[in-house]
Amino acid sequence: MTIPRAVLLASVLSVLPMVPGIAQSRPFDELHPLPPGATWDTLYRVFHEHRFVDDGDVAETFSDFVVHRLATRWSTTPALAELVAKDSAFGAFVVKHVDATADSDELRRVIIHSSAACPRPARSLCAAINAAATNAAAQGAQPN
Repeated sequence: MTIPRAVLLASVLSVLPMVPGIAQSRPFDELHPLPPGATWDTLYRVFHEHRFVDDGDVAETFSDFVVHRLATRWSTTPALAELVAKDSAFGAFVVKHVDATADSDELRRVIIHSSAACPRPARSLCAAINAAATNAAAQGAQPN
């Protein structure tokens, strides 16, 4: 007796949400595009699931996350560099979000980290982050 493939596939798919470790996509919430405790992996997933949503308040949230994480958790940069090495579009997205909407003190910390404490495999990423942070800090210092 054999089970038809469609029945087998349907039964396997029906239990996937219950299997621990299976990533579940969450509905996109423009007010909170990143969940609490987000990491570079979280940002990477959101970038791929909701690539089309990157303006206004959502874009500012991404910028706040990127700059804050680089300023306060620089030790996570190797994990970011691994993701960027696999996906240059994600790298461009991250660098784009090192912008003048971010906190000026955090931008200064990012400039220091990216120039003085760059992990060896992330040199080109650090250079791009440093250039973006330097440009953003200069824009933020300009009078309106």
